[in-house]
Amino acid sequence: MDVNKNKLTSLFVLMMLILAACTSNNTNKGNDTAPEPAAGTITDTQSAAPVENDVIVSATFKDEKNVAVNTADLKGKVVFMNFWATWCPPCRKEMPSIQTLYNRFKSDANIVFLIIEIENDVEGTKKFLADGNLALPIYYPQDDIPREWLGGSIPTTVILDKNGKIAAKQEGMYDFATPAVEDFIKDLINEPAAE
Repeated sequence: MDVNKNKLTSLFVLMMLILAACTSNNTNKGNDTAPEPAAGTITDTQSAAPVENDVIVSATFKDEKNVAVNTADLKGKVVFMNFWATWCPPCRKEMPSIQTLYNRFKSDANIVFLIIEIENDVEGTKKFLADGNLALPIYYPQDDIPREWLGGSIPTTVILDKNGKIAAKQEGMYDFATPAVEDFIKDLINEPAAE
């Protein structure tokens, strides 16, 4: 049975790498190279490994109404950030699972979702959300996105703990509508923030 589990895990990782072909550089839209799994990658076999990164960075994002949020101001909350672009098929494909996760936590004041369309394509985003019947909190970058969060591949998801440190990072498409992800976020919400 362990052999079958290992084979399934290997197959899952391979499929995830193949599907993660988008890059954040618009000139590489057809790039077929996949990134290596990041430390702290969320997997089905473990909810999320802690990322050994004590560096705390921040950035400002604005919604379509020009309301700004700086991640430094979100200390004390868990922050779920997904970096994506309207032209990226794996980004678009994982959005329904993010919608499911968002629906589970949208009334919890201890978590903030920032779904960041990295190319400021407001009209394309509106069309994508309408076509997919999605209602997600979309933001657009106002600063450079820190390299600690986005290294060049999209989609990339970063989950910050209440202290602003990276708790998990997922490069490539992922199903966020799983009990493992939900439990991981609940655990982060229940952890006290440092004083």
